[in-house]
Formats: sequence, C-alpha cells, structure tokens
Amino acid sequence: MPHTPPFEAFRRIKAALAVLVALAAIAAFSAPGHAAVFGADQRRPLDAATASLSDKIGALTSQKTGIVCTAFCVAPDMIATASHCLFGTAAARGPRLSDLRFKIGADRKRASLLAGTQSLSHDQTIISGTQQLAVAPPIGAAQDWAVARIEKPLCTSGSIRLSTRSENDIAKDAARGAIYQVAIHADLPGATLRVSGPCAVRQEFPSANRAALARDFMALDNIAFHDCDTGGGSSGSPLLVDTPRGPEAVAMNVGTYVMARSVPSARAPDDAASAPASEALANTAITLGELAAAIEHLSQSDTLTSSADIQRLKNLLHDAGFYNGPLNSDVTAEMREAVHRFNAVYGRASSSRLTPQLAADLEGWLRARAPESAAR
Repeated sequence: MPHTPPFEAFRRIKAALAVLVALAAIAAFSAPGHAAVFGADQRRPLDAATASLSDKIGALTSQKTGIVCTAFCVAPDMIATASHCLFGTAAARGPRLSDLRFKIGADRKRASLLAGTQSLSHDQTIISGTQQLAVAPPIGAAQDWAVARIEKPLCTSGSIRLSTRSENDIAKDAARGAIYQVAIHADLPGATLRVSGPCAVRQEFPSANRAALARDFMALDNIAFHDCDTGGGSSGSPLLVDTPRGPEAVAMNVGTYVMARSVPSARAPDDAASAPASEALANTAITLGELAAAIEHLSQSDTLTSSADIQRLKNLLHDAGFYNGPLNSDVTAEMREAVHRFNAVYGRASSSRLTPQLAADLEGWLRARAPESAAR
C-alpha cells in the first residue's frame, strides 16, 4: 500500500543544451520501502523518555495491504492522521475506509475499526481538511489532516496534547534542539514505533527561496519543512516537544518535498541518462490549529455510528412514514432525505445528522400519533 506523498516540484534550470520547462509538480504515494533520510539515519527504538508514547501512537493499517500510515490518540475514541491516509489524493485513490484498522503501537490485540465506516456514516465521524489533496502547485499540504472516531476507546492511557504553535515558533523550538518525531516506519524491520531527532526546521532552501515555496504550496505559513528521518508509513506522525506536562505535538508529518531537475539533451527520449533526477529537500509537516478545532467540534458530536443504532433509526423513520427503503444498517441518500423530511415536519433544524436526540424525537412522534392510528 502506498504511504507518503512526496510533493515534487520541478524548477526552471539552465544547462548547456537545454532549459527545463515551466514549474510543475508531481505527487504520488511512496512504496513501503520508501524512506526520506537526511544524513545519518537517526531513527531508533523508543527509550525511557519516550516509552509512554507507545500507548498513544500507532499504525493505521489496511486488512488487505498492511501498514498505511501513522496515527495518534487525541481523545479516548479519536485519532489524528493525514487526510491522504484515508482518502488518497487528487492523483491517487485512497484505501477503502471499511478496511482500515487503528492499532496502538505494535499491539495487534489493541485494534479498532474507524467508526461509521461499516455503516457508511463516516461523513459524520471523520473531519478532514480535504478529501482531494492537491498535489500539483499550489500543493494543498496544509489541508492534509484528518480526525476520525474509532469504534473502540483504545486510547485509555491518555491522548497527546496539541499545541497551536506557529511555523515560526516551531522553527525556534527546532533551533534549540527540542523537536523530535515518533512514527511507524514500514521500511524498517518489525515496523515498530521509532523516534527521530532532534530535527531541524527550515523556512527556505538555496534552490527554493520563500517566494518559490509560496508558489509551490498553499498556506505556506502553516507548513514546517523538517529533517526528521521518515520511512514508509510515517505520514500522520506527530512532531513533538517535551513540556512539564509531558510530550506535546506541535506539527504533523504529511509528506516529502522533492525537487526534480532534468537536463534534456540530444540523446534519445528513452535514454535513462536524460530522465529527471530528484532531490529530497525536506520532509513536510503542518501546524495543528485547524486540527485542534476539528477535534473540539467532533468531541461535541453525539452522532450514532453503530450498525444496530442506525438500523433502529431506519425502522423508526419507516414506522413514522418518512422512509420506505431497505431496513438495513447502511446510511444512504434515501435515509438522509427521510431525516430531512422528518426534521421539516417536526420543526427541527434542517440537518442529516443521526443522533440519539433524533431517535428520541421519532419515538415521541410515534407515541403521540399512536392514538390517532388506533382511532382509525
């Protein structure tokens, strides 16, 4: 299963024989063996200082294809990861949501489905910055985040606190050697959690100054380019700093920024020597302000997600005369239309949310109308 999208930009360069054509970008998920390592590989097993994170960070896996990404606990029944780990990009389709599992650390027994994916109600249990990640300039990396409920409250050992530090503040933390990363690395034996760092954060490069980066990326102020070493499956992993209250996430890794250069020549087009050469400039992380707001919103939601609750709600809609479709546990467009019709008649706010209060209102509606039905 592909893992990390390298955000690849082509720069105009001069050569003796040719000039590269206009700026473009290509992004594709990396293969499981892909790694973006800068200098000596710093990835190492968790130590005493980071051991507690093994109960708060884990792997997002597909039953069919294995490890997809890293994800981390943000509430007892909620995880954060990169949006492309769930939905893919504008250029590549993501996994089937119903195939995904979140596993705490390397513990195969502590695993859970994503809530709502079996009943097709995941639009009420997942909030993301995008479901169609733009991978051509301007690249939408800053939108590459998602928060998802899980069916089982696996995060019983606590959650990772989020900081809404700015890109500049993260760069300052990095300058004092305080930034590190914990992630799944599918390219290393065992695909276990490993720590990398201290990590540097840069705001421009010799081959890509701030103005060039602003052309390549949307919302550049929400992106931190870092050199934490990553491997396949590291998307969705937190960049952390230690605080008096414990580790705190300041950013989330989402991809690799790659510069591709080509010097075309008079050689045959299929000559390997004339193919573009790529240089990984940095890994790409995003700040957490929008992610924090989404967690708060989803935490306040009381959406029904279990198959049994949704089938019961369908039965209530049917008995009340608002729904005539199949009485199964799938959340369909026909069911949502029935909810809208009931809300309009009952005087509820227009919404398609499936909540315990909606079920209670339907039961009250049916009780109130029962004498009328008996009188007939």
